Amino acid sequence: MEVEAQDPSGADEELATLERRRLSGRRLVILGLPMVFGVTVILVGGMLLLGGGDAPDMASAPGTESAPPSQDKDQGEDDHGDDHGGDAKGEGAANGTEAAPGIVYCDPNDFLVNLNTGGRRATYLKLQVQFEVGAPAACGTLEAAMPVVKNNFQAFLRELRPEELSGSAGNYRLKEELLVRVNRAVPAGTVRDVHITEFLVQ
Repeated sequence: MEVEAQDPSGADEELATLERRRLSGRRLVILGLPMVFGVTVILVGGMLLLGGGDAPDMASAPGTESAPPSQDKDQGEDDHGDDHGGDAKGEGAANGTEAAPGIVYCDPNDFLVNLNTGGRRATYLKLQVQFEVGAPAACGTLEAAMPVVKNNFQAFLRELRPEELSGSAGNYRLKEELLVRVNRAVPAGTVRDVHITEFLVQ
């Protein structure tokens, strides 16, 4: 009888050991999944931050790479080219950079806005864009409408959440929304495209 009494207690100990092991596996899953998720978020965020720098450079490449040849061409044909000019970036959208025949890039000032974080830590978006237009005169039209353009951009950008800006889909949506808003402020079709040249979320 004593042997039988020891067997159930031994079985109870084995069951208790198995139950502890099972619980420790659950604890591992409960504690391990958030850690794995956190590491994944950090890695993906790092890749987006490091990889996100290439897309704006490529968007600005047509305007910046093609601009010097057209300036050299202008200087070769006309020695009066630098008397009145200034840096297009410093003067806003009034001076455009001609990239190719029929394509001009207008450089407005940077945009800096608070993003909608729902009461969490303040997050800012610094955005620099170039507007693609068909003629240098369109840059003057754009400059005259810049207060309305800025107002349209600010109203839209302030309602964005940081997660809406992530990835290529977020970048594409942002470009399309900005294009719609800039064309509301100027005659339809004045701005052909919006190129994001700097994009920083802090």
